[in-house]
Amino acid sequence: MLLTPKMLPLLLFLLWAGSLAQYPRFQLLMKESVTVQEGLCVLVPCFIRYPRRGWTKTDPAQGYWFRKEANYVSDAPVATNDPARKVQEETKGRFHLIGDPPNYNCSLDIRDARMADKGSYFFRIVRGTYVLYNFKSNPLSLYVTALTRTPDIHIQRTLKSGHPTTISCKVPWACNRGTPPTFSWIGVTVTSLGSKTPYSSELTLTPEPHHHGTNLTCRVTFPGAGVTTESTVLLNVSWKPRTWSQTAQGIAWGASITALLTLCLCLIFIVKVYKKKSAEAAARTDDINPVFGTSSTGHLNESWSGSPSDYLSSAVAAPTSREEQELHYASVSFQGVRPWNSQRQEATNTTEYSEIKIHK
Repeated sequence: MLLTPKMLPLLLFLLWAGSLAQYPRFQLLMKESVTVQEGLCVLVPCFIRYPRRGWTKTDPAQGYWFRKEANYVSDAPVATNDPARKVQEETKGRFHLIGDPPNYNCSLDIRDARMADKGSYFFRIVRGTYVLYNFKSNPLSLYVTALTRTPDIHIQRTLKSGHPTTISCKVPWACNRGTPPTFSWIGVTVTSLGSKTPYSSELTLTPEPHHHGTNLTCRVTFPGAGVTTESTVLLNVSWKPRTWSQTAQGIAWGASITALLTLCLCLIFIVKVYKKKSAEAAARTDDINPVFGTSSTGHLNESWSGSPSDYLSSAVAAPTSREEQELHYASVSFQGVRPWNSQRQEATNTTEYSEIKIHK
């Protein structure tokens, strides 16, 4: 059997056990109570009957939802189709009379449910001069519970080190009539955020070995109700372990670098020692040169025209102020004096060695 819109009120009456109004000609069909989680939505189907009296088809039918304890004359309703009537600030934009009272529909849509919404509500219908009725004997009981639904996290494929992977977070159970939620990722450094819809979020993660065993959390906040929910997954990252040859190569590189640094330090030390020794040798040479003239090797080879003994005597007798003495040998070549009787005769060379003590 095909279900038609005209049969729906009867079906709801059978399922929800709707009750009669105070007067037989005013009827309201509605479920007595509904429950919704905080931050989500709930649609309450509602149907009414009122007499055809005191109004015409051109007269508007205006419906109002009030809290049970409200004064329908002075207090603002939580929802209405009357543009001249203001609604409560606490429910503005969240409670909607989506039904069409002229067609006997009083359905109420509650979005972004809050804990403060919990309570009882009644419906009022106004049309013409006779239909002015409050259905207080058929209130709606609204129950709001804590949000227990959590986001769904989906990892596109197995996490491999160095391979970018897309991870998504969705809330398919969220109400698309309410305020869209906000998403945030916690736990790892996000490479980049991917596509985003009002009820899902994606991120691109390039996992590394240190990500293995860490947590990734997707947190979803419903701003319309000020409530947050989250889900956490444990990352399982696979990677190829290093082979022995790679490890040995790394060790060899480290040893080579260490040896190179050690060699550089040794060279620097040797250069410094060499410079120091050279400076000391130069200082000793400066002490010797004043006695022997310009010789820098400790050996003198010079031609004298005078008496050898005179020069030796003067060298030995030269005063010195140094406390230490050194023994040096000098090779001195003397050119013999030509005889008076044979000036053209070649002079004979003589070589003598002398022991010279120099005070230093």
